[in-house]
Amino acid sequence: MFLPTEIRSRIIKVVAYAAEHRISLEEMKERVSDPKKRMIPLGDDPNRTMDIPIGYRVTLTIEQQRPPLDWVRHISVSIETNSTEKTLPSLGAVQALMAEFGFRPLNQEKDVVFLEDIKGGEVDGKKAVNILQKIHATPTPP
Repeated sequence: MFLPTEIRSRIIKVVAYAAEHRISLEEMKERVSDPKKRMIPLGDDPNRTMDIPIGYRVTLTIEQQRPPLDWVRHISVSIETNSTEKTLPSLGAVQALMAEFGFRPLNQEKDVVFLEDIKGGEVDGKKAVNILQKIHATPTPP
């Protein structure tokens, strides 16, 4: 995938931020059960989310999930909200962006893949493709 230098530099910053600000299982549980919606959604955090100028929005986290997953890299790829043509990124685009963000090639037997409605998706049908890839060496929480 051809990306300009400034976009690759921004990807490096997002990857570094995710590595330095891992999300523990306890925080993940808090985010899921945040009845007053006090926590900023991860997809709205400008340190974790970026637009790729070829029409995609990517969010990256390193988070702890329940066993057997434990610590994972989680990438969420969606179509930019102003797109009227498509509702879902192609598998090829998701795989290319996974590589840009340091993921191993998609392994359909080991990686967790799911679709998620995105903000506004209830109106236009847009969804994000999410990939959870287990991290081999369990990182130490901050």
